[in-house]
Amino acid sequence: MRTSPRFLTYLLVAYATSAQAQTGTGRITGTVKDVTGAVVPGVRVIAVQEETGVAHETTTTSSGVFVFPGLPVGPYAVSAELQGFKKVTSAGNALTVGADLAFSLVLEPGTMSESVTVSGAASRVQTTESSLSTLVG
Repeated sequence: MRTSPRFLTYLLVAYATSAQAQTGTGRITGTVKDVTGAVVPGVRVIAVQEETGVAHETTTTSSGVFVFPGLPVGPYAVSAELQGFKKVTSAGNALTVGADLAFSLVLEPGTMSESVTVSGAASRVQTTESSLSTLVG
């Protein structure tokens, strides 16, 4: 039996796609706005995995967007801070395999010594993909 090159290419692509989906990571994305709804560029955003204390840091783009790709799964606290605004923190956000957590953080005017902590927020809904998945503990 002879295998065609097209079939081998198909198998290679299918294997690579399935292997990529099994990485055990997720992604945190979002936007930072002020109380008027305007996007805020240059905001320092930190995602801390609550179980390990490992922190990941980024800065919002000119359109107020931030992305943390390829984060290990687990609960995360996400905070945003910028001089002239109160620090905002959202804790207890569960990141699961292959999931996207999307945030919209709102900065209020104030000093950095003041902070706002959001707890008991509604569960995050993954809006970037239409696939179904189940988390097995």
